[in-house]
Amino acid sequence: MEATITVDKVSTQRWEREDVLKLAHHFHKLEKGQYHRATCFEMSDNDVISFKAISSINSIKICMALEKRDKKSNISFCPYIEVNTNEKYRFCLTPSISRPKKGDYFSSAIVPGVFKEMIWNNWDKLEMNKIDDLFHCQNIPDRGNNGVDQDYLVRVNFFWLSDDVIQLIQQIKSTTRKITLYPGVDMNKVEQKHMISFTPVLGFTHDEGAHNADRMGVIESTDTETLIEYSTPCPPTCP
Repeated sequence: MEATITVDKVSTQRWEREDVLKLAHHFHKLEKGQYHRATCFEMSDNDVISFKAISSINSIKICMALEKRDKKSNISFCPYIEVNTNEKYRFCLTPSISRPKKGDYFSSAIVPGVFKEMIWNNWDKLEMNKIDDLFHCQNIPDRGNNGVDQDYLVRVNFFWLSDDVIQLIQQIKSTTRKITLYPGVDMNKVEQKHMISFTPVLGFTHDEGAHNADRMGVIESTDTETLIEYSTPCPPTCP
């Protein structure tokens, strides 16, 4: 994993303003003459403790951000989780190019094959020149001053979680030891020009048998990790 990233080192504004064709390189690092793609993003141990200590959560967003300064030897896409209560908390997620060891995570037969495809092969094997497209879509047309529908390209700035999902997180966070964001791609949305096809998946690692959450389409579980795949991109769909 890279050195721990802190909120003061990242910028959502830079993400919003970065050239479309330059986004893909922020997910890769140059190491020993080879480019490596980010496989996941991890919350620091101290931030996990702080996250667990939040008693009541009003809203959660997964925010897209880039490091304020970057170089080829670093992955510079650095998302963070924003939690709103009576106060606002931001927890940065540090990129990693490492894969889980054999026997961990994807080896579990409990997680459906389609789900594994989305956050394993779809992201890992996607051509670099297509990564930029994952974060953009055509906005639902607005009727312009001349009465003609105006269609334009928008970039997702954050993903928000519904109240139902937040309630589920409240139930499982007390047993959580690790929080990970896995980048995923919903291939069913790639050809849909009005949909964002990047799909972030939050993983909450816990002790084996700590709980058994199972809600198809929102949560999947292995023996030691609960995976939340349901979130809504903004734009185009904002709360």
